[in-house]
Amino acid sequence: RSLSYGADAQGRATLTVSHGGRELIGRGVSTDIVEASAFAALEVVNRIERIKAGQALPLVAKSA
Repeated sequence: RSLSYGADAQGRATLTVSHGGRELIGRGVSTDIVEASAFAALEVVNRIERIKAGQALPLVAKSA
């Protein structure tokens, strides 16, 4: 999803993954939508690793 317009437009990617009965959400922003998608995927992977390590995940507020 585009957040702005023009040559330096920011794109936002959101990825939702079900893991261990939990819904994990990753978000990424970049001028390159493929890079934004990679950032979102990396955020989900990091969340999964935190779960495996027994670390608490921050709560994410759901937007309307």
